[in-house]
Amino acid sequence: METFKKYGYEVRKIYDNTYRIMDNDACSSYLIIGSKKCMLVDTGCASGDLRKLVDEICQNKEYFVINTHGHDDHVAANYQFDKVYIGKEDEQMMKNLFLYEKEKEIFYEEMKTYASATADIHHFSTKEYFDNFANAKITFSIEYLKDGMLFDLGDSEIKAIHIPGHTPGGYCFLDIKYRRLYVGDAVLRHASVLHVGGMKISDFINGLKKLKTYASDFDWIIAAHGHRQHGFRPLEPFFIDKLIECAENIDVSKSIERHEADGDGYEYYLNGGRYEDYDSVSIAYKLISLD
Repeated sequence: METFKKYGYEVRKIYDNTYRIMDNDACSSYLIIGSKKCMLVDTGCASGDLRKLVDEICQNKEYFVINTHGHDDHVAANYQFDKVYIGKEDEQMMKNLFLYEKEKEIFYEEMKTYASATADIHHFSTKEYFDNFANAKITFSIEYLKDGMLFDLGDSEIKAIHIPGHTPGGYCFLDIKYRRLYVGDAVLRHASVLHVGGMKISDFINGLKKLKTYASDFDWIIAAHGHRQHGFRPLEPFFIDKLIECAENIDVSKSIERHEADGDGYEYYLNGGRYEDYDSVSIAYKLISLD
């Protein structure tokens, strides 16, 4: 498949109608091309000029910009666009990144793992993009996502599905025609409710059980993370069952410590798995997440 680098991003065409846009391996955004309109799933970490890239690929087509949830690494380039869609419950979380310097500092700390640039520009590809983000304000308008909302791209429709758990306002997006589910962080091999906004384990389980009711409608799960070990790796629907099993059987005594820039907790691997195991699953959590 076609791969190129431009405007601070690495871009890979993963399907005939879909581009994967990568921020220093930290997070993947997805650009879905329809016959009349397009959809950008997440704005990522703002390492470059995302708007210029999207404008160029979409070739004068209108496009929707949506956030799967409000975490920094999925919303940082929101400031480059005119309007974004997000779950109402995650709106303030998203806004905080642009309102408070402390939130930016946490974001920079989170990105250290992935940064390939020098320390004075953090993970950004050039100082220009760092300065643009550092000075970014909320000038974009905000529309709220709703469960069941449909986005018409012309030859296909994308359905928004509210899946609380990773955050209260998390959404997945079902490409009805092509049977692909774009999940952000809602379904990861190494899932988490540890980060800011993370809900109870019971909420996480209930969200996945809701998602299972759509299992006959999709063949592949397209996540924002989890592609570093083996390149682009869509997940099979059975991973939803594995994550439910993992969450239902958390054993604190068999969990390992997990440290993140926005909080510390634990991580439990199903059946004693390890990160490097191809089909392992785990969930990171805080003790207060347990019921």
